[in-house]
Amino acid sequence: WFGVFLGRIGISVGYRGNQLVKLLVICSLVSFLFLGLAVWSVSIWWAGLFFFLTGMGFSIIYPCVMSIIGLKFKKGQSAAIGLVSTSGGVGVCIFPFVMSAVSEQSGLITGFLFYWMLTALMCICACLVIMLFKREV
Repeated sequence: WFGVFLGRIGISVGYRGNQLVKLLVICSLVSFLFLGLAVWSVSIWWAGLFFFLTGMGFSIIYPCVMSIIGLKFKKGQSAAIGLVSTSGGVGVCIFPFVMSAVSEQSGLITGFLFYWMLTALMCICACLVIMLFKREV
């Protein structure tokens, strides 16, 4: 959680660019890479560092997506932002229960691998955003 906290503070203070889509893809890939390293790490210290860096990557994704939605949808902007933020809220409420069920049923490592696969799906979705940006919504 400390990685998420520092990432949110750092991006709001330090980022002054307008390449939100590239930032989204980079942060998604960073999260995927470091989560994979954390799951497969044999040292608790390395795992802690990798989970911290995973949090840094994840911290930027939601604000970045919300900014992209606000910029891209001129028509129906409030509906688009409302839909995305509601979806994020529902996901945040449901995901811990899903993660818990998978981990309880199949083991903690399987739970983290499930989480890692969802992160891979997030990377794919971030790349799809690039294609949408090229097509002007």
